[in-house]
Amino acid sequence: MSQNKGLTDFSLSHNSYPCVLFVGAAGLDTVSVVERYPSPNAKVRTVSQRIDGGGNAANSACAMSRLGSSSYLMSVIGSDSAALEIMDRLKTQGVNTTFIVHHPGMSGTTYVIVCKESLTRTCIHNPVEHDLDVSEIDDMFAGTELSVFQAVHFDSRHTQAAIALARKTVGLSLIHISEPT
Repeated sequence: MSQNKGLTDFSLSHNSYPCVLFVGAAGLDTVSVVERYPSPNAKVRTVSQRIDGGGNAANSACAMSRLGSSSYLMSVIGSDSAALEIMDRLKTQGVNTTFIVHHPGMSGTTYVIVCKESLTRTCIHNPVEHDLDVSEIDDMFAGTELSVFQAVHFDSRHTQAAIALARKTVGLSLIHISEPT
């Protein structure tokens, strides 16, 4: 019998996958690939450039959704054009955006420079202007039982709100997954 039993024997029906709440960052990444990292004041051309969804919690929610999980994202984004793009990308990936809060201002964005020569990347991050507020947790879950989730994933952003949410889950049969800062 194969040592990789788990993947081949696992039922692929949607109902056998967990319902997971992801708490943390959602943003938009502009990824530029260059041959060499530029020296100060240099102008270089990109080899390629793309815009992707970003943020650890959002990326994890998209990945789990593609695997068949019911993925919900709790995050804060701005009221700018990047927010529209973030929401569209999440919905396209099948992520439930019910728990995303829109605050005035800019969404989180990251400019990523990937260097082909050194096989490195440099990230220049512009964080979302507002953290998720602890008071918003109660509003979000009015009428929704946290017990519908089998797991909660925290990515170390929106720390105070994440702590408040974790306290609400005490006593529930939930798996808590936390990423290091």
